[in-house]
Amino acid sequence: MASDYSRTCASPDSIQTGDAPIVSETCEVYVWGSNSSHQLVEGTQEKILQPKLAPSFSDAQTIEAGQYCTFVISTDGSVRACGKGSYGRLGLGDSNNQSTLKKLTFEPHRSIKKVSSSKGSDGHTLAFTTEGEVFSWGDGDYGKLGHGNSSTQKYPKLIQGPLQGKVVVCVSAGYRHSAAVTEDGELYTWGEGDFGRLGHGDSNSRNIPTLVKDISNVGEVSCGSSHTIALSKDGRTVWSFGGGDNGKLGHGDTNRVYKPKVIEALQGMFIRKVCAGSQSSLALTSTGQVYAWGCGACLGCGSSEATALRPKLIEELAATRIVDISIGDSHCLALSHDNEVYAWGNNSMGQCGQGNSTGPITKPKKVSGLDGIAIQQISAGTSHSLAWTALPRDRQVVAWHRPYCVDLEESTFSHLRSFLERYCDKINSEIPPLPFPSSREHHSFLKLCLKLLSNHLALALAGGVATSILGRQAGPLRNLLFRLMDSTVPDEIQEVVIETLSVGATMLLPPLRERMELLHSLLPQGPDRWESLSKGQRMQLDIILTSLQDHTHVASLLGYSSPSDAADLSSVCTGYGNLSDQPYGTQSCHPDTHLAEILMKTLLRNLGFYTDQAFGELEKNSDKFLLGTSSSENSQPAHLHELLCSLQKQLLAFCHINNISENSSSVALLHKHLQLLLPHATDIYSRSANLLKESPWNGSVGEKLRDVIYVSAAGSMLCQIINSLLLLPVSVARPLLSYLLDLLPPLDCLNRLLPAAALLEDQELQWPLHGGPELIDPAGVPLPQPAQSWVWLVDLERTIALLIGRCLGGMLQGSPVSPEEQDTAYWMKTPLFSDGVEMDTPQLDKCMSCLLEVALSGNEEQKPFDYKLRPEIAVYVDLALGCSKEPARSLWISMQDYAVSKDWDSATLSNESLLDTVSRFVLAALLKHTNLLSQACGESRYQPGKSLSEVYRCVYKVRSRLLACKNLELIQTRSSSRDRWVKLEIS
Repeated sequence: MASDYSRTCASPDSIQTGDAPIVSETCEVYVWGSNSSHQLVEGTQEKILQPKLAPSFSDAQTIEAGQYCTFVISTDGSVRACGKGSYGRLGLGDSNNQSTLKKLTFEPHRSIKKVSSSKGSDGHTLAFTTEGEVFSWGDGDYGKLGHGNSSTQKYPKLIQGPLQGKVVVCVSAGYRHSAAVTEDGELYTWGEGDFGRLGHGDSNSRNIPTLVKDISNVGEVSCGSSHTIALSKDGRTVWSFGGGDNGKLGHGDTNRVYKPKVIEALQGMFIRKVCAGSQSSLALTSTGQVYAWGCGACLGCGSSEATALRPKLIEELAATRIVDISIGDSHCLALSHDNEVYAWGNNSMGQCGQGNSTGPITKPKKVSGLDGIAIQQISAGTSHSLAWTALPRDRQVVAWHRPYCVDLEESTFSHLRSFLERYCDKINSEIPPLPFPSSREHHSFLKLCLKLLSNHLALALAGGVATSILGRQAGPLRNLLFRLMDSTVPDEIQEVVIETLSVGATMLLPPLRERMELLHSLLPQGPDRWESLSKGQRMQLDIILTSLQDHTHVASLLGYSSPSDAADLSSVCTGYGNLSDQPYGTQSCHPDTHLAEILMKTLLRNLGFYTDQAFGELEKNSDKFLLGTSSSENSQPAHLHELLCSLQKQLLAFCHINNISENSSSVALLHKHLQLLLPHATDIYSRSANLLKESPWNGSVGEKLRDVIYVSAAGSMLCQIINSLLLLPVSVARPLLSYLLDLLPPLDCLNRLLPAAALLEDQELQWPLHGGPELIDPAGVPLPQPAQSWVWLVDLERTIALLIGRCLGGMLQGSPVSPEEQDTAYWMKTPLFSDGVEMDTPQLDKCMSCLLEVALSGNEEQKPFDYKLRPEIAVYVDLALGCSKEPARSLWISMQDYAVSKDWDSATLSNESLLDTVSRFVLAALLKHTNLLSQACGESRYQPGKSLSEVYRCVYKVRSRLLACKNLELIQTRSSSRDRWVKLEIS
């Protein structure tokens, strides 16, 4: 019986496969509103002020109300039309009005699944078939039919071009444009392009379907008068673009948007359907709430003059579970879970079904005359409405109470749990419990109970009541099912248990805090514990890890928002405070990060177990790779890596968005985490380098090693962290400097053993200093494959080096500008107060350029350095330029004399003025940054203090290194010349 019921609840798409749902043979269709063109197939053309049964539509499966016209799709996929026929909008071959339903002809013959007809302009219609092909007909202005021209089409014509071969799952006809969504999530638009309504980044019109390149994974689209709304397949993202007048795009302004833009106000919700009207838009959530934005009575807020620039909940429907919505030109319909129809908006033609046509209906009102009728679908046209009883094809219909089949109440789950607990105890006994005569019947009963539980869980999810219906049964049911997973039960029963857990995973999970604690208890605390996890524990671990990856749950774990599934957590975790009332990133108190710290430490440790095992196998089997054989792999659960990455991303994003200080709890958590992760990464790089040193380079070894490093904490995860640290204030990264300095040498050593670093350096040395269009950029030449797969590691080393440089640079910059200095910055730059103030950046750049020019000219008298400097700074400049003034001359001579006494510079040099210039600049820079100028001027030239002698030593180290590089270059040049002479003599 439960199986029979589940078929009636399934989408009637099953008709196509032969599993016909149990529905009545006839469909009752009720019509109301304008009948000026016989769009309601009634004898008179008078408007109908309340729902009226229309027998002509009795075999309808789906109905589309358009601009003064109506289309009916029968269960066999045929289409009939009636109403206004101008511009061939009915697809009957002429432009005549049609007072009775008449069948359309499709060439080639096709079964139609859905029709969309425009609610404004001159009328055009789209339809897609069960195979995913698209037909269009009606007015062709602006190319909105998609046939490559602007011609009127009076018969349905198949759209070719870019949609050929694509499987279309949704179409929408706007006022002057059209859109289609394909099975693989692509969005195509065409027609009038002004206001950016096509989403291609411009205002150009298109007369063939054109792919919108900026979004993917689209599931649904709706076209309005001059705007478009798209919904992702998973319901998590809504985009809008086009004309933004009256706020109908929902972005908080009235600007035009030329490319798809996410509606931020709907983030965090699961959206089931979107609708775009003339000057307003609607969205239906998975919990049955309706949001509206734009202007006019369609907002349902009680005023016809209101404007909402962002989506706003329609309060009048907040207590009603809505399952479907539809929007016409300027009126809206909503269908409740209890089969009630609500209407609001323009009512000038009686289209709101209130028994009158006076004034707009500014709040949703129940349509009169439909009590007791099981309405399942609705459609709003320009000024008429329809509601009918056929089960829809595009959503599930759930009856909560049906005797002996389903009863969506907590008591039902309690009874099922009691049955399972009672009769599972003796599942392996040779003698089955009473009243079962055999083990076979006992097992069959248990399977039926589990299937009934699975059906109830699935239907509760489909009905949008998953969070409340289980009540106190969630925990006991979860424990029972996982206990069955660990028990020795027949395979057929275990399969049904797995299916039940998969279906009801989101409902059976505990509250967030309990889930986190359960996760901590399940995660192994040592490398040997993985093998000790039972099958049930492994599945439980997998389900919990998957559920925690949702960004709202990750934010709650970090204390940035209150968990939505546990209202009582405020008494348990004092750190959350009243964060749920505040937007992300605005809390005044420090979030409680203790739970996240424990979880991140445990996740990192578990990743380390896997990395350690993988290295053990690599070190043990490296000789086998050389012979072409492969060792067994220990693949780590992807959820561990993904959850840790999610926690890190949320933590870093919070630090970046809020510009928090280094004293906050979030930065403290980041430091604690990275003080564990960075040494671990250092160990991974050292171990990798040792492995490559001990075994000769081999493609198999390199490939295995790359896979191990990339999925470890030292791979892609570390790349994200280091790049993110560059975006944070230097003060946040500076406490990690010692760890970063420890990390760099083993990483550099590893890169030197890998093929990418040397090739990249050779490539960069070939870059032209002064390039023209005829020169090829070496960076554009691809590296060979073994090296290409290691480029990311070279980039990581360079990024770490940049981060270290910023930390060191920040230490040399001195204290930050005070608030007083910031307040008086303008006045201090005026001529009146500018004397004695440090020069600004443009002046500094000019000063540095001039200094370099004088230094390289070789004669400071010819190119004077004409910049007014403070006396102490002028001494450094004199020293750097080799000026004969005192004390610059004495400083230079003192260092030379000390170097001679230490025998540091024994090489005989000639014409090396550039080397002396570099040495002078290094000496000046070191004296300035060590603040040893006064000491250097006063001390003996042969016995300087310890600090000063160290400065001299650094200068001569630089000299020696430069000289060695020059000599090496000279030796190579002479060697190559000698080789050429030898070759010439031999020849």
